[in-house]
Amino acid sequence: MRQTIHTSGIFTTHALFELARMPANQVEEIRAEIVAAIDSEGGVTNKAAVGKFHLLDSLLKEIGRFHSLFAVGSSRVTLREAVIADGTVLPAGSVVAFAPKPLHHNPDVYHDPYKFDPFRFAKLRKGDEDNAGHDIQQSFTHLSNEYIVFGLGKHGCPGRFFAALKIKVILAELLLSYDIAFPRRRVAHSQAVCIQYLHRTESDGAAYFYEAEGIDITLIGSVPFHLQSSCWIQIESP
Repeated sequence: MRQTIHTSGIFTTHALFELARMPANQVEEIRAEIVAAIDSEGGVTNKAAVGKFHLLDSLLKEIGRFHSLFAVGSSRVTLREAVIADGTVLPAGSVVAFAPKPLHHNPDVYHDPYKFDPFRFAKLRKGDEDNAGHDIQQSFTHLSNEYIVFGLGKHGCPGRFFAALKIKVILAELLLSYDIAFPRRRVAHSQAVCIQYLHRTESDGAAYFYEAEGIDITLIGSVPFHLQSSCWIQIESP
């Protein structure tokens, strides 16, 4: 994962965390669908089989919606003065970007937007089966004004299809070979939680991931700042 594009690593890491804390029956549903899809392709994990991983696709899309991997995205600079629809004037040289999180938590678009629902988009697929394009519209890689993880329009990420395929294959192989769970020992839920030992370096250092539960922290040499719930931070010892 360290040798790939960082966004693919971020999505895969989020997925492992979410799979670890999802109810066991939901994980088994995802696993069963993966097995059925691969069996339908003669036991081969090919592109056609991965295209049938609808529950895993839904999980990944919900991760993008709920966690919104960036505070702002698709930054652009105006080359000349521009006036947008509400009359706001943008002088030439203005930096313009969008904030995904408010858009992805819009209650007019998403029911109960602050609830993480791994099967949110899979259920929307089933509820819209009369629409010939329902699979595409609810898929992880689909671009829309309501889901901008991969950008929008002609500047949408061209590598999203390969990234989605790669992430799904990684997760499928892990799910078929392992049960994913947190360590048994955990501190109180209201505190930061050390949830996964990652690696040990030659200097005997270690890296840990912590889940933030609305805590205030101060890093050495830094100003205090606040982490919202469901943020993940990595702390590495020297």
